[in-house]
Amino acid sequence: MKTRNIVALSLVSAAALYGIGAATKSLPLPAPWRNAPVVRTAGAGTELAASASAGEVAMPLEARILVRGQNARAEEPSVSVVRNAAAFSSLWASVAAPGAAKPEIDFSKEAVVAAFMGRKNTGGFSIELVTAESLADGSVRVRLRNLSPKPGMMVTQALTSPFIALAVPAAPDAQVSVEFVE
Repeated sequence: MKTRNIVALSLVSAAALYGIGAATKSLPLPAPWRNAPVVRTAGAGTELAASASAGEVAMPLEARILVRGQNARAEEPSVSVVRNAAAFSSLWASVAAPGAAKPEIDFSKEAVVAAFMGRKNTGGFSIELVTAESLADGSVRVRLRNLSPKPGMMVTQALTSPFIALAVPAAPDAQVSVEFVE
C-alpha cells in the first residue's frame, strides 16, 4: 500500500483547530491537508516521533465508526485528531444531522479521528476505514482510503462533502497518526 499523506495532530493543535475557549466564535473548518507535507506531532509535552518502519509490529485495534456521510461543512480536504470533549462537541456539530445524539467518548481511553474529503461536484465519493493499529511504541496508526466513482458510474448530480469520524482506542498521551492508502 502506498502512503499518500500522514497527519497527526496534538491536543494543542486540535484545541486551536476548533477554537476551544472562544465560545462566541463560529466553528472553524479543520486545516486543509491537500498537498501538505508529512506532519508528525506527538501528544502534549512529547518529542516528535519517527514514522513506522516497514518491519514494525502492529496489533489490530477495533475502531468505532461514529458517523459518516456526504454533507460535512468542510470545503477543503482535512484530517483532525480530537482528544477532548469540547473539541468533539464542535466537531460533532459540524457533521451530525440536527438533533442527532452525540456518542459518548471516554477520552482517557479513546481519541476521535475525523477525515474530510472536501467539496466534490457529484456523489459517489466516500472515505473508508482500512485499519486501526497499535504500534510497538504505544502510538496508534489509522489507515483510511478515499474512494471515488468509477468512470461511467451513475452518481448524484449534487455538491457533496464526504467525511468519516471514528473513535479509536488510544491512551491520552499516545500519538495518533492517520495515513491515506491506495
